[in-house]
Amino acid sequence: MSSRAAVARCMANFRHHHISVCRKRFLLLATNRHCRVPLQVQVRHFSASVLDLNKNLSSLDDLETRTEELLKYLDDPTLPNAKEEGASASTSATATTTTTKTSITLAHVDEVMEGWSKWSNPTAAMRAEALLVALERNYDRLATETETSTGNGNGNGKAADADYSSASASALIPNAISYNHVCHAYAQSKGGTKAARRCEEILDRMMDRCRNFNDNELGSRSRSMNHRNTKAQAPPEPLVTTYNTVINAWSKSDDISAGSRAENIFRKMEQWNYDCKQGREAETSLSSSSSSVYKGVTANSVSLASVVDAWANSNHDNSFRRILAIFHHAVDKLRSNSISSSGPTSTQDNDELNGEAHTQNHGSTTSSTPLIAINTITCNSVLNGLAKSSKGIKAAEKAQEVHALMEDLNERGILQRAIDELEGEPANTKPNTTTFTLLIKCWGDAVKIPGRYGGEYAAKRCDEILHHMEEQYQNGENVKPNVITYTSCITAWSNCKSENGALQALSILEKMERMYILTEDEELQPNSIHYNACLSALCLAQTKETFEKANQLLLLKMQKKNIADTSSYNTIMNGHLRRDPTKSYAAIEELFQDMKLNGIQPDAITYNTIMNGLSKCGKNDAVPKAINLMDQMVEECKQNPTVTPTTITFTSALNVIAKSQISEKADPARKIFHQMLSMHQSRNDDMMKPDVWAFSALISACANQDGDNAERKRFALRLALGSYEQFCKSPEYGKPNAFIYGGLIKACGRLSVDQNEKGQLVQNVFEKCKREGLVSNAVMNIFLRSCPHHLKEKMLEGHNERRLPREWTRNLTKTSR
Repeated sequence: MSSRAAVARCMANFRHHHISVCRKRFLLLATNRHCRVPLQVQVRHFSASVLDLNKNLSSLDDLETRTEELLKYLDDPTLPNAKEEGASASTSATATTTTTKTSITLAHVDEVMEGWSKWSNPTAAMRAEALLVALERNYDRLATETETSTGNGNGNGKAADADYSSASASALIPNAISYNHVCHAYAQSKGGTKAARRCEEILDRMMDRCRNFNDNELGSRSRSMNHRNTKAQAPPEPLVTTYNTVINAWSKSDDISAGSRAENIFRKMEQWNYDCKQGREAETSLSSSSSSVYKGVTANSVSLASVVDAWANSNHDNSFRRILAIFHHAVDKLRSNSISSSGPTSTQDNDELNGEAHTQNHGSTTSSTPLIAINTITCNSVLNGLAKSSKGIKAAEKAQEVHALMEDLNERGILQRAIDELEGEPANTKPNTTTFTLLIKCWGDAVKIPGRYGGEYAAKRCDEILHHMEEQYQNGENVKPNVITYTSCITAWSNCKSENGALQALSILEKMERMYILTEDEELQPNSIHYNACLSALCLAQTKETFEKANQLLLLKMQKKNIADTSSYNTIMNGHLRRDPTKSYAAIEELFQDMKLNGIQPDAITYNTIMNGLSKCGKNDAVPKAINLMDQMVEECKQNPTVTPTTITFTSALNVIAKSQISEKADPARKIFHQMLSMHQSRNDDMMKPDVWAFSALISACANQDGDNAERKRFALRLALGSYEQFCKSPEYGKPNAFIYGGLIKACGRLSVDQNEKGQLVQNVFEKCKREGLVSNAVMNIFLRSCPHHLKEKMLEGHNERRLPREWTRNLTKTSR
């Protein structure tokens, strides 16, 4: 095959996206001494014929095609520069294609990297980074060529300087925006910890390139003691947005160490700024050879807010304390107006801030943290962190303190006076709608905490804040309550689980309805979220009056407005189940049929509730209905994943069988359990994985086997004992509980015909239960009924059956005693 044919075939392969194969063949051809066509002409012809700079990048295929084209272009070791352009006097194909190639600029590469960042997945981020790496290789190649052409002392330095200066202006080398695109791609990729680490590695690589260049430049100047060396163009310095993007990547990672990693990056920014400042100060002194090429970068309020967000999202035990420490430390800096020094955080500062957090101190300097503007966004990040801390009343009280501090600082203008002395952003800490909404959320979470300051006390605080917002908004302040604000307040009253809480939630909803009628403001129009929150409150109250209001709210208002959804029906169904478990099934079944008539799709929670109602209704046809529902779910989940049965669904179906009046329970229970196990293994779905409650329900169904058929009883006993052995051999299913042992003892006592066998089985199971420390009152009652009389005293070891030793009950939970 001729060399020209090989090139043509290589190009065809590239157009069919076999770029890896293409690249190998192309490099092989480049080293072939028998190649008849000059390599430079081949490469340039390839670039000119393939690249289409006007191509739309709206699809993944377009991005992938353009990326491979640019990678091929950037990997070309004969990439033309301005010198070649100026020297091209011939009319050959080489000159023509050179002009075409130099029309490609860094903006075209950045456009593709930005395009990848919008796809929000790790693979897209990796493609963006591939272009960045190619740009870095091109920079390194140009820098090496410049060193070679200027480092021999042959008197051609000025010409070489001019050549490199003009070449670097058109060279495809990365700038700070290029790095920002790639870091943003990883931060938005939803890649978790792996993406955050990769993002930080890119920042470290960027800073290392800057430090190496700075050290080389200073070394050269120290030797020559002349003007700054301009032969090499400096690698780009990280911007504050670069650092903030990397911190944001950790914030979105949900990693438990995200907070400390974010602080570490924050201190890297401080250290870099300090080093650059020291270099600038040295430049004005006699030792000018120690000056820095770079200016440094100062952290801003977004940097601080991003660090706080990282701690808030980390779920670290220390996040609550760290968020408050970081915030108060920054406020104290502004209050004291300590702006005389701008070095990195000192060891003493780290001790004040870190507590148990793991951070890295990059320098031996003892100067203080630079002044950072604090604004409303920063304060709201702190409030958001407190709201996520699950600290209940403690978080609510601290949130109230932060809000009071915001008001105080804003009114007295402390922050503004401090920031005015810097060239920074304005420090407005005036509370806005988000501030008050987060404050309500903090108090709303405290409702669930029992005690003096929980419950309705916390809900009243939510109500007071909402009323304060409404008053301020009427007075012209920009604190208009929004959908989330009203929802948070309604939910707070709902969680009180009292009649008064339910009526208060309903009154807020009715107020929204009146305000919407008067103002026609779309933001005040109640939606299904508000109605569902009120439905939940009315059902949780469990009184006749509130439950009637719940039914009226659903049937008369929500259905009329056509906003009733699956959650609405599920809430009412559960309300029926709480009020009267034994008589609820008829109402639940009626609601289920009503859902279908109104075109509302049931979900797994709907079916679980129906199963729960069936297990408590005691009807003769409960088991066939439960099996029919299971078959419906298995069939429907093929088209609608929201109705996929879960472990709870299967366990509820097993409970229906265990509590039913039919004689044959073991066989249908075995089939249901086998179906759950089969779906779990075939789908590899942990949502269907059997747990201790599923095994307990299966054993309970076997223990309740009725009838006089000795063979069926024997089958049920073997199934119960075999299920227990299977459970114990598979640690992923969990650990045994008191209900497992209670069911086993009952099965042995009821199903074993031989008295000696019964005594031996009951004795063995009870001994295991004692060793596990799981002898509950229920287990003891079952044991006393099942164990032959002559074994009771031996098994109790002389202990009173109502005052058991601590060793036998040590692992019981409150619910199983």
